[in-house]
Amino acid sequence: MKIVQVAGGWDFSLAVTVEGELFSWGNNIFCQLGRNSSHKGSTCPARVEFPDKVKVAGVAAGLRHGLAKTDDGAVYGWGDNKRQQVVNFDDKVVCSKVQSPMRLTLPLQSKVVQVAAGAYHSGALTESGNVYSWGRADYGQLGRPCDQPYDPTPKLIQCLQHVQAVVCGSEHTLAISGDGRLYSWGWNEHGMCGTGDTNNVFIPTVVELQAESIMLIGCGAGHSFACVKR
Repeated sequence: MKIVQVAGGWDFSLAVTVEGELFSWGNNIFCQLGRNSSHKGSTCPARVEFPDKVKVAGVAAGLRHGLAKTDDGAVYGWGDNKRQQVVNFDDKVVCSKVQSPMRLTLPLQSKVVQVAAGAYHSGALTESGNVYSWGRADYGQLGRPCDQPYDPTPKLIQCLQHVQAVVCGSEHTLAISGDGRLYSWGWNEHGMCGTGDTNNVFIPTVVELQAESIMLIGCGAGHSFACVKR
């Protein structure tokens, strides 16, 4: 089979095929494989079944949760839901793990073109260039005002527009805006937000780069990188 995208979490892996199928393998203690199984893990890739007949077009792996976007712009999530970084349940329902892909209800006006997953927060980029975030918020991970330790409801980061790409580290996020600038926010203990200090960043802040354009961005747990054209 031909693989078109891969993603790796803390202790599990995901792969999308050209046919739009999703495979997972690794640890499954937190249901991060999305296979609706009680097995502790798998050393061999196996297909992830979705409740609807969908074609997966993109995937992201957080610490112990996964997100997938379909070719029609829908988003599914599974795995660790400790900070409701996967799916928003109402106050009467407590679910710390989501065993299999569940379709998320997002307040979006356009299709999702990219998903991003941190340790306990998640993001979605729409075709109109808007970014929505949800999950853990105490380090500024959501890039928007939040007076609670986490926010289970996906909400728009209003100060960002025409975003081209978004990626998550463990507790921080990077995004490329429509005018080619790099923004960062979230946990900054190791300086991975690139602001010149180690203070946590609670709103998207421009990262100054001496470059003509940014071609690719990426995040690790406590570091960031950007491939640029000078």
